[in-house]
Amino acid sequence: MYRRRIALAAALLISAVTSSPGFCYDMDSHEFLGAAAARHSVASDLLQQYFGVPEGGQTRLRAGQLLLSIEDWVGHGAREEDLPLKRVLNHFHNPLSPVA
Repeated sequence: MYRRRIALAAALLISAVTSSPGFCYDMDSHEFLGAAAARHSVASDLLQQYFGVPEGGQTRLRAGQLLLSIEDWVGHGAREEDLPLKRVLNHFHNPLSPVA
């Protein structure tokens, strides 16, 4: 029993010392990837075909002083998900959670 505890403690110590932190996208990359995903999706075609939006994803929309294309709004939203801390903590939905 004592040897198991020593082995477990040694394994945990080695793991803690040798492992590296997880890497994630920085805000600029997250914004770029979101906008690029929107540009390469079928969303623009759907906007044109089903909603009669002639410019599709390139249609510009304003919110306050910010005027962006729909595709760029997706990128902007991806960036905003990285701020503030509360949004970061709730970034991913847990499908097993009873909260919808």
